Formats: sequence, structure tokens, C-alpha cells
Amino acid sequence: LPSAMCYTAVLNALRKNGRIDRLEETLTELANASRRIRRKYAQEGVQSMQEKFDLDSSSNDSNNTAIDIVAFNTYLASLCDAAVNQLPFLSTESVDMNIFDDGMSSFHIDVQKFNDSSPKPEKNKNQSNNTTSPSEKYLYKALNLLKHDNAKTKFSLAQDPDLLSYNTILTAAAKCSKNNNAKK
Repeated sequence: LPSAMCYTAVLNALRKNGRIDRLEETLTELANASRRIRRKYAQEGVQSMQEKFDLDSSSNDSNNTAIDIVAFNTYLASLCDAAVNQLPFLSTESVDMNIFDDGMSSFHIDVQKFNDSSPKPEKNKNQSNNTTSPSEKYLYKALNLLKHDNAKTKFSLAQDPDLLSYNTILTAAAKCSKNNNAKK
């Protein structure tokens, strides 16, 4: 794999140009390459990645076989940028809107109880119950990546998502909420 500094620079350029689709493709291609490298090492009988690093004379950074967390956070940030800027949702993959299923059902029940007991705003007759804005879809997509080990599995990350991953989504959700309240 190229160094994390190289592919993160490319991902940042894609983010700056609003190419979320290409950014995701690039990150997925890097993850697939990472998996192929790991399989190759496993087939060669290399006991550990550190052993492979010790055998090579070049730097460890250029031999990294997992995707750097900064690259993943760049992807998350691009999803959050799209949500805040209310860009149209262009993803071909479906978005899991039931974010609180699988292991968080007690939280889901508490939220449901709160929603049932809270006063309901008057519904617009032209608005259906299941309308989901593009911003919500981008936020759900980002949030789903943090669920369980989705990100680590999908993008072959070197580590679990960090605090910056969560804070990026929380900040975007707050900005979307603020933008939504300002329109009312």
C-alpha cells in the first residue's frame, strides 16, 4: 500500500471537490488491496506483520497493511459535509435507518417511550411519515459505520474508530439540527 500520507492527501482532495462517491471507491479499493496483502502474508507463513517489517529494509509506514484512521475520518467528514450542506444523496447502497438495532435495543425502547409521550407537532398533509432528508441519510450512513466493527471490517482499518470519528458526526448532527431549526 502507499503510505498513509499519500492516500490521505488524495482523499482530502476528493473531499474538497465533493466527490464522496469516488472517495468511498478509493477507500474501498485500498481496503481490498490491504486484505490481499494480508492474505499473501498469511499464505507465505509470515508469523506477524512485525516480522515482515523486520525483514524489509524500508520504513514501516510504506509497508503498512491496514488503512489509517485519518483516511477513514476524512471519509466520515465528507459524509458529514454533505449532510450539513444538504447535498442530494447519491449513494447506490441502501442506508440502514434502524441504527439502534442489534445490541442497543434498550436504548431504542427508551427513545421510543420518550417519543410516544412527547407532544407531537401538527403533521403537514403533504408530508409522509417516512420522509428522510438527504442530510439524515448521510448522517445515518456515517453513524452505521461506527456501529459494531462495521468500519474496521469494511475499510480494513488499523484501529477502531476514534473520538474524532464520533465527534465529527455529533458536530454535523448539531449543525443540521441548527440549520433545520433556523428554517422554521
